[in-house]
Amino acid sequence: QMAELMDRASLKSVENKTGMPESMRSLGPDAAALLIEFQAENEAKLEKQMQVWKEKSAGLSMLTDGIFTCNAEEREHLWKVRKGLFPAVGAVRKSGTSVILEDLCFPLPHLGTAVEQLQTLFRKHLYEDAIIFGHARDGNLHFVITQSFDHPSEVSRYERFIDELVPMVLNLGGSLKAEHGTGRNMAPFVETEWGAEAYSIMKELKSAADPYNILNPGVILNSDPRAHLKDLKPLPQVEKEVDRCIECGFCEHLCPSRELSSSPRRRIVIRRAIREMEQGGKQREALALLADQQYEVMDTCAVDGLCATGCPVDINTGDLVKRLRRENNHAIENSVALQLARHFSLTEKIAGTAIWLGNASGAFGRKMSTTLRKFSKTFPLLPEQIPPPPVRQIRADKQDSPDYLY
Repeated sequence: QMAELMDRASLKSVENKTGMPESMRSLGPDAAALLIEFQAENEAKLEKQMQVWKEKSAGLSMLTDGIFTCNAEEREHLWKVRKGLFPAVGAVRKSGTSVILEDLCFPLPHLGTAVEQLQTLFRKHLYEDAIIFGHARDGNLHFVITQSFDHPSEVSRYERFIDELVPMVLNLGGSLKAEHGTGRNMAPFVETEWGAEAYSIMKELKSAADPYNILNPGVILNSDPRAHLKDLKPLPQVEKEVDRCIECGFCEHLCPSRELSSSPRRRIVIRRAIREMEQGGKQREALALLADQQYEVMDTCAVDGLCATGCPVDINTGDLVKRLRRENNHAIENSVALQLARHFSLTEKIAGTAIWLGNASGAFGRKMSTTLRKFSKTFPLLPEQIPPPPVRQIRADKQDSPDYLY
């Protein structure tokens, strides 16, 4: 069984997505939602669990009765919405701001109080777009805020927020980290949470296992009380596709070139790194990375849009690459490409004939392609491994049909 909690702000971030009920848009500011999944070995046991839920929930104050489904597509859609909360907030954030995700854990009796106190802290420190969601069954809460670190006043605002967050969590008997490990953001507060004696044992164990401190230095244990305010990752403004991305990585497993060169996320990171170098006056480094971008970003992207099917905010890195290619091409090149696309049937015949002639002429054809390659870097070579194109054979009973065979 699973029970996921989503506060009103998190629901607002996805209320306009396809398939979401229209009633969600009219919810009040204090509303929240539970996404509950029951699992059982057979239908009888599942029905029993449902009956127990109906009995237990009868005394709860709910705006609507629980709506359950056994439809696999509907279930997947609801889970996709829940898993997309973090990226959805990141996509609508102000350009140039960072997205910070933290996870806390509380005893179940204090979970509701924790949500209320977190929301109070958000209002106090002006995090107006902050959301809260999490695994309610385990007392695990995630919160997401967007934050700019481009000015000392913004860093100070974040410092004040964390300084109030830590004692609030500990006073409720909670933990500063739940399922995702400590990390740099909470490393300065490990001793605060666990006490001097336990912290000393942690340091001894760390020293015994890693005497030269080369394994994740400063990430789990850090004696610097301001470590969470240093080496903050900037997100420079680049272009609309890049600025919406929060580098969640949901797109990576769909990319055809991920093991050849770069994934969609890495292509976006490269674009950001170039802009950061340019803004920091590192022109030589920027030019070097710009040269590498030609292969890593431009030449090897399949531009098939598969990345957008996995992206919670529908970023199509392929569209970005197509635009960059178009902008980098000469007007004549774009015009030639357009004509080839408009007359693709003729282009296909010419290309097939050229490959056939190249294969028929053997070594001479391969030598000719190598010579032409010297004048045009984009001219394809004709290695021995390329087979000749198939001969078209039209079936007698299908002569009037466009569906001929090869």
